[in-house]
Amino acid sequence: MKDTKNFFEKKFFFPMLNYDTRLTLLKYFIDEKGIKLEPNFPLSTLAHLTEGYTAGSFKNVIDKIITPERIKKIPDEPITIDEFVSRLSKQPYVKS
Repeated sequence: MKDTKNFFEKKFFFPMLNYDTRLTLLKYFIDEKGIKLEPNFPLSTLAHLTEGYTAGSFKNVIDKIITPERIKKIPDEPITIDEFVSRLSKQPYVKS
């Protein structure tokens, strides 16, 4: 943010993503990987946990978790919310 202040003459406001948008984006990014999560996967909880993060942040997390190697292991080791939480905690958080 500090570096862009001197570059731009105008400021742009991008509103924080609301719950519905985060849920939709999470579904889209996961579907884009071509996998199906377990029916009981708490995607709505994950959407709540991503409040304050940008779409790029959780896209980055999904890209790091759902790799070709991990996709091969899904039948034996389903993806858990803990995998997302641990990776998400390493992403930049945007204060509202």
